[in-house]
Amino acid sequence: MSERVRYDHFAVVADEYWRSFGPEFSELILPRIDRLIREHRIRLRSVLDLGCGTGSFAIRMALRGLHVTGLDASSGALGVARRKAAQKNVRVRWVVGDMRSFAADQKYDLVTSVFNSVNHLLSARDLRAMFVTVSRVLVPGGHFIFDLNHRKCFEEVWGEVSVVRKPCFTLVRCDEIDRKHQRATAHLVVFLKRGSHYVCSTDTIKEKWFSKSTIQQAARHAGLRVIYKADFNPFPKQMGYSPDIKSLWMLRGEA
Repeated sequence: MSERVRYDHFAVVADEYWRSFGPEFSELILPRIDRLIREHRIRLRSVLDLGCGTGSFAIRMALRGLHVTGLDASSGALGVARRKAAQKNVRVRWVVGDMRSFAADQKYDLVTSVFNSVNHLLSARDLRAMFVTVSRVLVPGGHFIFDLNHRKCFEEVWGEVSVVRKPCFTLVRCDEIDRKHQRATAHLVVFLKRGSHYVCSTDTIKEKWFSKSTIQQAARHAGLRVIYKADFNPFPKQMGYSPDIKSLWMLRGEA
């Protein structure tokens, strides 16, 4: 397996950082996922959210009375998720684990992975491993829904250097794009306010974009069938991004 990256320092400020740019992604993606669930008449009782981060999407699903598990490699992110779930008085099972290879003690009607979590897999080999694992934890005929950033998203949305200042933190971000290896990297320096002083920490976010054929091949390898794929742009029109910076996929397991 290739490198595994955690974002424990960034997780502490992630929710407030992303709110600087608009509504949280779980709010933007949920109507699209709901439409797929309705159109394909998916009977939904249990959900596994891979790369759940600070838990926003998993909590939204749990608030509907579903049995939800959130899995992420970052214990720091899951700490934030637990606090958020407790504040909303909702039950979610939080698991520290690797989305490429994890043990599950149950099968799920639906597996999700949103906010470009799949892009955090840094090779086609890792992508295949994750799909195989998803196939194993789905109920017969279960579904897997995920979104992906395209190369265009990294080129248009990711900037070179940016600074976000909030009362409790300042975050400096420097992005770079490696077109040869189809990767994007965000170098983060977080200054977290602690009383009268700041504590400095660093994190690195690494992502990779995948071609349509690579996704299709990985799905076939895992015994998953692509039943839906559409390009979209979830962000407000005034932000000026292209309409096809992301894609939403739905795969179905064997019945």
